[in-house]
Amino acid sequence: MPFKANAAHRHRIPRARYRVINWPSYEAGLRRRGDLLLWLDQDVIAGWAAPRRSTPGGQPRYSDLAIELVLTLRLVSDLALRQAEGFAQSVLALLGLELRVPDHTTLSRRGRSFARRQPHVLAGGDPMHLVLDSTGLELFGQGEWCAAMLGRTRRRWLKLHLGVDAATGQIAAHRLTDGHADDAAQVPDLLRQPEGTANPDRQSPRDRHIQLVAERGRMAWQRMTGYGRRNVVEATMARYKGLIGPKLRARRRDGQVGEVALGVQVLNRMMREAKPVTVRQG
Repeated sequence: MPFKANAAHRHRIPRARYRVINWPSYEAGLRRRGDLLLWLDQDVIAGWAAPRRSTPGGQPRYSDLAIELVLTLRLVSDLALRQAEGFAQSVLALLGLELRVPDHTTLSRRGRSFARRQPHVLAGGDPMHLVLDSTGLELFGQGEWCAAMLGRTRRRWLKLHLGVDAATGQIAAHRLTDGHADDAAQVPDLLRQPEGTANPDRQSPRDRHIQLVAERGRMAWQRMTGYGRRNVVEATMARYKGLIGPKLRARRRDGQVGEVALGVQVLNRMMREAKPVTVRQG
């Protein structure tokens, strides 16, 4: 970290203060996030059953939309698969709808189909400014202490790499890798996902930043690169772990990737519903 060498003198640096300038609309949006009003569009009801296919094999009973709805309720409510099944049945009964709910085994199997889904976040006419960082998500099962005591060598967590649009705060790209994966190596894949991003140059990002620090100094490098904007992705990771959870519920890798994709979709919806607009004071 740039300030580590001067940690003893950081008390002289005044703490930045920000003021929310859209508090009424932001507060109303936060209340809407907790609104329990439930309704299903007629298109959702009509598209609950999967369309028949002409290829050999069994016919699917539920559409991807039905699977996505139940799995989304599961993530938002922090439920296990069987609990999500029962919760969805209760919701449909309260709405007076006679629709069958996918069972927990179907939800687990079909949830893997969302592994390739990426968020659709457009930056308008300007290039998107992506802020990249990663965080660890613990795998389902026993914790690190039990793994160490029992002598297990299997890694118990994965790394979630996020690319957040600095202007909107929405997640524009994500990637789930092994815990030992290098952050810089994921940059090309993250930049290929959203529209409106510029291609990185051929110079190594690390070498480029080292060169800037040597030529301009640390403080000038921070101003030139927008180093302080890293708080955007750090806040997003905190929201993900607070709302979706710090653990991956699925046990298979493709199911874990699909779970993250749906979690990112939920988080972006909440951000569109309520986002604070702040200005720096002093």
